[in-house]
Amino acid sequence: MNCPFCQTEMIDGYLNCGNIIWSERRHKISTNADATERYALNLSAPLLSPHQIKSACCPKCKHIIIDASAYDHRLE
Repeated sequence: MNCPFCQTEMIDGYLNCGNIIWSERRHKISTNADATERYALNLSAPLLSPHQIKSACCPKCKHIIIDASAYDHRLE
């Protein structure tokens, strides 16, 4: 896959993480989305630590692309 930002060939790998979410705001205490968040993407997997998310990383501009389609979300 080529990087959509700089067109360099990306390197396939894994984002190794514990509990992680993508959110519109910063979370200072918890990494769980609360009921007030309209957009949130939960990238954790219960009872699995560490968790590996298949991804591609650009060696030039350092952007990471992940396929989050299989994870729980509030992105509609």
